[in-house]
Amino acid sequence: STMSRLLLAIPTLELVKAKGDEFDTEPSTRLGEDALGQLRAHFPHNIETPHVLLKVLALNKLYSARIPDIDVEILACHIAGLGIDARLAEGSSSVVDLITDCDKLRRGCYSFATKYCSWHNPDAYPIYDTRVDECLWSYKKQDGHKEEYPKFHRQDLLVYPKLREVVTQFCTFYKLGSSFNFKAIDKFLWLQGESLFSAT
Repeated sequence: STMSRLLLAIPTLELVKAKGDEFDTEPSTRLGEDALGQLRAHFPHNIETPHVLLKVLALNKLYSARIPDIDVEILACHIAGLGIDARLAEGSSSVVDLITDCDKLRRGCYSFATKYCSWHNPDAYPIYDTRVDECLWSYKKQDGHKEEYPKFHRQDLLVYPKLREVVTQFCTFYKLGSSFNFKAIDKFLWLQGESLFSAT
């Protein structure tokens, strides 16, 4: 396929920063990020169901998280009942599993859960979505034969502590050091993943 033949640019400090700037200056993205930032500042906690509902609605729409409308209220009640604020603040990966573990939903919400956590604590939570998955996997296909490249199976990306480990090792391998938080890496992976999809 075109995807596997596409030569991926090595993630350098300059490239990751340039992609971040591209993401941040895109007018529609910037407006959404500003709106979400103000909403989070206004409702920082996850205890009151109406506040959580507003955040779930906004994030679902602006981050295209694909939670069906019929599930939005169920998910908001579920999150408000979890008592996650302290664990979110300390960056515990268990929060993603707690949010994901909601039997009443019609479809899984793993990607949404990673986005919700990242939005509250961008230093601690990398995001999972299909573009990020495609990007990480494409880099592994390209550079995975190298000795120190992170070893993982594609389905490992659906296990949150493993995803976080893979993204951390990705940064180490490409010598991105501690120059970027997970949010900055997400922007890079997301934009690179988007270009992979559009190349097929």
